[in-house]
Amino acid sequence: MTTSPSQREQAGHLAAAAMAETGVSIIVCAYTEARWNDLCETIDTLKAQLRKPDEIILVIDNNDALLARAQAHFAGIRTLPSRLGRGLSAARNTGIAASSGFLVAFVDDDATLEPDVVGRLEAASLKPGALGATARILPDWVGARPAWFPDEYLWTVGCSHEPSTGRLAIVRNVTGAACIFRRDVFARCGVFSQALGRGKGQVPVSCEETELCIRARLRFPDGHFLRDDAALVHHKVPAARLTWRYFLLRCYAEGLSKGRLREMLSSGAAFATERSYVRAQLAPAIGRALLGGAFGRAAALGLGLGAAGLGYVLARFASAGGRPVGDIASGIPPAHG
Repeated sequence: MTTSPSQREQAGHLAAAAMAETGVSIIVCAYTEARWNDLCETIDTLKAQLRKPDEIILVIDNNDALLARAQAHFAGIRTLPSRLGRGLSAARNTGIAASSGFLVAFVDDDATLEPDVVGRLEAASLKPGALGATARILPDWVGARPAWFPDEYLWTVGCSHEPSTGRLAIVRNVTGAACIFRRDVFARCGVFSQALGRGKGQVPVSCEETELCIRARLRFPDGHFLRDDAALVHHKVPAARLTWRYFLLRCYAEGLSKGRLREMLSSGAAFATERSYVRAQLAPAIGRALLGGAFGRAAALGLGLGAAGLGYVLARFASAGGRPVGDIASGIPPAHG
């Protein structure tokens, strides 16, 4: 595993400060004025936290009008442009470089937090062996949820799909809508890979959190990430993301992302989570849907798996042919969340 020169440079700056800094920095990345009301609601819930963030940093991804509007509107918020390129990973890395907290958190610009979330994630991250933590992400259905949409695919709209334990659970990777990292993860492992993440091209490439968490686990073999199922975050799901077209393309894009991740990791051992997901969640869910006469849901479960598999296979073929995985699909506007 290698990091880019920009990643190494940022990591060097972070290493000098990692041991001296304390507190919680929260980074919110935004890219479009279309989600202005959502962004305002997100910032309001951050300011209303029982455990007040030590700093909130808003990073604007290549949108001068939004940058000017945010700088004029948000008092007490440090608002700055993304300085490391285009896309969500670059915006997050800009925020990391500008932050000072020992704990660095990320919250989507269309997510709202229950008042105790920051405190709960901070407490989880400070437990022995913890490298970071994530919240339970619940869907906030802006449009009507289709009858065919299965809980097992809530990840396609940025929400938690695993059964809730009601307590802390060890997870392979955090969920980007609301997560927190110890600063020494970035100092010693590097920042988010800009080869992954939303905002470049038509396909919503993802897995940047997964790649970073796997890289961190390799660097800290005794470390782990936690999910606090009592830390509740509500993630808006607009009607545009509740169509068959978006659903299948999002599954396909996930397959592309996992194929790219497989190439970057050069090992299949990190994909035990996906194998367990198919075996323990998808297969039984298809059976239950068929037995219950929920044929639309059964179709979604099967077709989503097929679309993801197709994306993965094409990504692996592209890798074997010595060419990068491009935007093989089209039709989804560039988006962060």
